[in-house]
Amino acid sequence: MATNLQFINKTEVTSGVTTVNVDNVFTDQYDVYMVQITGLHQNSNVANDVEGIRLIDNSGSVVTGSEYAWALLILYSGTTFSEQKSTSDTRLRLGLLTDQLSDGQTGGTFYVYNPNDSSSYTFINSKTFGMNTSDNNAGGKMIGVHKTAETIRGFQLYESNAGRPFGGGQITVYGVK
Repeated sequence: MATNLQFINKTEVTSGVTTVNVDNVFTDQYDVYMVQITGLHQNSNVANDVEGIRLIDNSGSVVTGSEYAWALLILYSGTTFSEQKSTSDTRLRLGLLTDQLSDGQTGGTFYVYNPNDSSSYTFINSKTFGMNTSDNNAGGKMIGVHKTAETIRGFQLYESNAGRPFGGGQITVYGVK
């Protein structure tokens, strides 16, 4: 894979929100995108795994249907490793383990393949790391697919539980040449 990264966008994660839209970042300029998440944490002490991401289609709608399939391996330092998967889900789970800022943060990198190709599925793979007070340190690896061939223009960082809002962090998008 080529390694020349072209900066596209940086989004700050606002404290108190449960979704963060990163829209209009995928275009016909690149076939592959790299997304970095850094310093992501929650604003309360809940020791949680962030639910993941959902894609934004060409009309600007978040894809919330059961159109995602994924497989995830989480490598916990303080307990047994965990293998999880779904063939029909409403989001792609990345394995972002986190807590409030004083107890742990999470981050990682995921790649998005062919999001602008309306005749192809959009594929994603990720590598993540994180820490919280319940599970200690953890690393994650995920592969996933959006099982509908359509143009994708962005994504949404997603947490469904209003009792576990984000506390902060950054999301940076690059095109890969």
